[in-house]
Amino acid sequence: MKIGLFDSGIGGLSVLYELVKRIPSARYVYVADTFRAPYGTKPMEDILRISLEILSFLKLKGVDCIVSGCNTSDASLQRFKSDLGIPYYSIVKSVAFNELQGKVAVIGTEATVKSGIYKSQLENIGVTSVFQRSCQFFVAIVEEGITKGKMVDAIAKFYLTPVKRYNPSSVVLGCTHFPHLRRVIQSQLPGVFLCDPARSVAKIVSRDWRDRTQSVGNFAEFFVTGDTRAFLRKLKRFRSFLKIPYSISKLDVRYLEKLKVSDYEKDFRNNWHVRSG
Repeated sequence: MKIGLFDSGIGGLSVLYELVKRIPSARYVYVADTFRAPYGTKPMEDILRISLEILSFLKLKGVDCIVSGCNTSDASLQRFKSDLGIPYYSIVKSVAFNELQGKVAVIGTEATVKSGIYKSQLENIGVTSVFQRSCQFFVAIVEEGITKGKMVDAIAKFYLTPVKRYNPSSVVLGCTHFPHLRRVIQSQLPGVFLCDPARSVAKIVSRDWRDRTQSVGNFAEFFVTGDTRAFLRKLKRFRSFLKIPYSISKLDVRYLEKLKVSDYEKDFRNNWHVRSG
């Protein structure tokens, strides 16, 4: 079987890593939209348009299902009501499969935090106290392969001091880049449970597909909208997250932008104010 996923960069590797552990015989198609990164500072209507373009591309690649590799894009898709035409696994909704109680904090990108999507999901499962904190610069340092050192400690302290003051029992890592910073985040929040939705969504996908997967040999195809050589360097920095054979191909963003999303157009216009031109 083929599993599709996408992210603005290498954050989705944390999801791919968890999927490969559970479904080692699958083939994976991963779109890294580095040309249009970061997603977390863009308006939600732009993120939704980008997400629908990439979903259309993955469907053309013949994937059997699509797994969310980006919390920000997933947050935009949660307001989208049309049938996507393919099994889609939401990383945000997977948080409901964790037994979170008491005070819960969510850290994520600006767009994800502003959307309030995790707050809504947590309240739906009975969590009564939710604190949100945008940690946007975490994305940039992970993309540069900087995950430890005095600078990272200082950035983490700046972002997480208000979280520590809130004194949560659990913290949701609401961006797929953040598991790469697990050690430094945990050092700032000792004794706090770090909930990683990448693990949760991978468990759900495995439950649904593992028994239907034929052993054809695992492989990952990466399609990169930006600099492929730069992306390869990033993969090598995070080689512990990718232990299967892979290939990297250039994906022209102009091709993505020309893909028809007409199947989704009516709902898109009903949910967002779309700029003309």
